[in-house]
Amino acid sequence: MSETTPEAAATPTPGIISEGTEAPAQGDPASEERPPRHVPVAELAKERERRKAAEDRLAEFERANESAVERAQREAQEAKAEVEKLPNLVAAQLRDHLVRVHDISDDDRDLFLTGGDPETLLKQVARLVERTPTNPKPDPSQGAKGSGAKGTPADSFAEFFQSQI
Repeated sequence: MSETTPEAAATPTPGIISEGTEAPAQGDPASEERPPRHVPVAELAKERERRKAAEDRLAEFERANESAVERAQREAQEAKAEVEKLPNLVAAQLRDHLVRVHDISDDDRDLFLTGGDPETLLKQVARLVERTPTNPKPDPSQGAKGSGAKGTPADSFAEFFQSQI
């Protein structure tokens, strides 16, 4: 009989797995990283449309399967959400209207008109209009000049022709 040496027992035989060693891991095809394939943009858009249509159909099926109580609860929640949006919508339209009526600049609108409800917005506009001067600034190019010319325009015209002679 042949005797095995401790060195021969430690060397693995090809194809045989010994107790102390692990088998080489074989890759799982689902977990391996695959390079992304090139997909045209038009194909992606079509796929998104198909997915959106499928989601819409699913929502329709779910609504068809609701009981009357569930349907009433859902409609009540949707109505409540719409009602909660109304003050913000009214405030946004009121803000735009008041900006046009009172000739408020864009900078002042963004800085001072920050109210989220109509009552606060009206108070802010009232205060802003109250603090804004309504008199126009004087225009130095208009009005009498300090050139010393006295009299009417006719006198100035006659004086000009007299100086030309």
